[in-house]
Amino acid sequence: MVYETDLEQVSGLLAWHYVQAGQPEHSLPYWREVAHEAARWGDYADAIDLLERMLAAIDHLPKRQQQRLRLECLLDQARWLTALGRCRESVDLLQTEYEAFSAVKQTRLRGQYALALSLAHSQEGTWDQAVASAQQAIEDATACQDGDTAGQAYAILVMERYRIGRADEGAAYSRQAINLLEQPETETKRALAYFVLGLNCMVLGRFHEAIEAAIRTQEVGEALADPQLQASAAWVTGWALATQGDWPAAMASCQRALAAALDSLTVAFSLGVLGYAHLEQGKPQEAGPYLEQAIRTMQQCGYERMQGLYTTYLGIAHLQQGDLDRAQVLAQESRKIAKAATDRFGSGWSLRLLGQVAQRRGGLEEARKHLDHAVRAFLSIRASFEVARTQLRLAEVACEQGEYQTATVHVLDAYHRFTKLHVPVYIQHTEAWATSRGLALGDTA
Repeated sequence: MVYETDLEQVSGLLAWHYVQAGQPEHSLPYWREVAHEAARWGDYADAIDLLERMLAAIDHLPKRQQQRLRLECLLDQARWLTALGRCRESVDLLQTEYEAFSAVKQTRLRGQYALALSLAHSQEGTWDQAVASAQQAIEDATACQDGDTAGQAYAILVMERYRIGRADEGAAYSRQAINLLEQPETETKRALAYFVLGLNCMVLGRFHEAIEAAIRTQEVGEALADPQLQASAAWVTGWALATQGDWPAAMASCQRALAAALDSLTVAFSLGVLGYAHLEQGKPQEAGPYLEQAIRTMQQCGYERMQGLYTTYLGIAHLQQGDLDRAQVLAQESRKIAKAATDRFGSGWSLRLLGQVAQRRGGLEEARKHLDHAVRAFLSIRASFEVARTQLRLAEVACEQGEYQTATVHVLDAYHRFTKLHVPVYIQHTEAWATSRGLALGDTA
């Protein structure tokens, strides 16, 4: 208790004492504690240096103890290399020790090895290997009831599912991660699992669940005084509120995110959502500068998925201002980005924009084809809200073609989806639109 606030200093003194006493083997746990404390403060390079010096002294330990400590230290080293962005070094280090880790009897250690490898692969962008290692980590961790390791592995699967637009599976994995990450030391990881749950719920159109997940993230961020968590929660909340038509609250939430953001990527997310909120409000001129800045940052960070989505948003801004040529160019550009990133959510958005451009030009059959493809893209990932918005566009095209029965089918589908998802602003909009065209929504019970 006396030394609780000076743990690093005390551990360092004890380690030095044992070295001076000619008992270096007794110094090793204390050197490791010093390394862990340095890592907790973000001094990963110093932590790695301490571990390397420590590993040079383990020859004094019994053989079995040597092997266990060496492998545990290698795991620490790999994690910290990943944290420094030196992912390839981390992967190489872990793969070199594959046989040693495979030979150990402790499934907990094997699970931690697979998790470290999965994390390095995910940060490197080699997702197939990341998924395989995460699944192995879950198998090993489940066998020894290591909820922390299993929860972190599920969190990696969540990010991979979100990355490829499988939001339904991502949401399920998020909940598994949340249930497993129950210890106080995993609170930040649990908050991040809530954050990604919110993202997946946004894709699925479950906006109330997205806001609830963001609130959970915000609560942890406030408890830990973590501005990054608070900023992330705020821009997800802004996205959900903007989609539901609460534009002032959405913009206020995005401004809070910008005020708290510590890195350029979070700033870009916040700007992108702020631009989207202006678009939803029908203010394309105000949206443009925010979206252009967000696109530049996403491109610099190599975040293709959001670069593509925000490019579509910018295309919509040009469409709303009557610049059809620029809107089409941006739609085609975002379509290429989405295809390269295997992003079906982004593909649906870009296809819908191409359909809207064709519709404005009078190419109704071309518009219908693009919109049909957009519906299929959204259906494939269960993005029901975006299916509904696209069905409204198809209803407009059908009316312009004089196919009122077809238009009724489309608008009814949209209306039922909006109703099921509890989005009042779109329910009212659909009712008003159908009435203005003389289309009956019928019994919606």
